[in-house]
Amino acid sequence: MKRNKGQVFNKLLQDINAGDIPNVLLLFGEEAFLTDWAESRLVERFVSEAAKPLDFIRFEQGNLSTDDLVSACETMPMFSERKVVVIESILDMEKEDLAYLDSVPDGCLLIIKAIDEKANKKASKLVKSLGKNAGSYEFGPITEDELKKFIVKRFRSAGKNVSPQAVSLLIANCGYMNKEIDYALYNLENDIRKMVAYSGSEVITEEDVLAGLSDNIEHNVFKMLDAISDKKKDVAFAMLHDMIKSGRRIGQSSGRNEHTILATIAGQLELMLEVKQFSEQGLGKSQIARKLKVHEYRVEKALKFSRNYDENDLIRIVKAAFDTDERIKSGLLDAGLALEMLIAGI
Repeated sequence: MKRNKGQVFNKLLQDINAGDIPNVLLLFGEEAFLTDWAESRLVERFVSEAAKPLDFIRFEQGNLSTDDLVSACETMPMFSERKVVVIESILDMEKEDLAYLDSVPDGCLLIIKAIDEKANKKASKLVKSLGKNAGSYEFGPITEDELKKFIVKRFRSAGKNVSPQAVSLLIANCGYMNKEIDYALYNLENDIRKMVAYSGSEVITEEDVLAGLSDNIEHNVFKMLDAISDKKKDVAFAMLHDMIKSGRRIGQSSGRNEHTILATIAGQLELMLEVKQFSEQGLGKSQIARKLKVHEYRVEKALKFSRNYDENDLIRIVKAAFDTDERIKSGLLDAGLALEMLIAGI
C-alpha cells in the first residue's frame, strides 16, 4: 500500500485557492474519506449554500444516463460561481459519457469519483486519457505524521484533548499503518467516536484508546499472540472465537472475516520474524523500527513474542500461516477450523 507522498490534499487546497480547477476532476484512490473530503471542499468553494438545490447535482451509484448528465452540465449555474455535478461512481460511466468529458462547459465542474478497488483501477486507466480540460487527484493512505494530525483534529472537533502517548498507542494498535489489513480513515474515525463515547473526561487517555479498540482486529491479534507467548493457549482460542463472532455480528461474511483475521496474524508473524533477525544482528528497537518503517510499539510487541522462539521456529510458523491461507482458498479446510489449527501449532 503506497503512502501518500505528495500530500495531495494540500495540493488540492492550493489549486482551489489559486482558481486552478479544470472543468472535469477525477477523485480516486484508496482513501475514500479523502475523496469525500475533497468533494465537500470543492462544493463549498464553488456553490452558494442558498443555491445548492439548483447548482449542485449528484448522480448516485447506478443512477446515471448520458442524457441526464449532459442536461445537468449544460444548465448554467443560477447564483453560484460554478455548477457542480458529481458522478458517485466512475463504473456507471459508459463510452458516451466518457466521450462527453471534453465538452463540459466552463461554467460547470464535473466531479467523477471512485468508490472501490474496481473503480480505482478504471480511474487509474482513465487518467492517462484525460483531455486538457480535465485533472485528477489520487488520494492514497496518509503518512504517520499526517495521521497524528488527523487524530488530534478529530478529537478536538469532538471537544476532547488527547495526549501524545495516547495518539502513539492508537496509531500502533489501530492497524492503519499495517498494509496487510483493510483499515482506512473511515474505520479510524469510527474508533475515535467510540473512544470519545467511552471517555468520561476532557482528555482522552490510553485506557480510553484501548477501550475504543476492543473489537479492532489488529489490536486483538496483538493480544492473542501475547497470550500464546505467555503460554495461555486457552485464552488465545477464546480470543480467536470472539474475533470470529464479532465479524459475524457486524455482518461480514464468515470467509471474509476469517481471511482478514488470518492476514493480520500472518502480517504480525512476518514482522516478528524480521524483528528477531534484526535483533540478533545487534540492532536496537529504534533502529529496527526505522528499517521496517513501523511504529516502535509494534517492534516492542514483536520482540516480546519472538524471544520465546528461535529463528527456525518462527520461519516454520510464518510458513504455516501462508499454508493455512492456501488451504482455505482451495477449499481443503473450513476457515474457522484452519485458524484453530494454526493457533494450536504456534
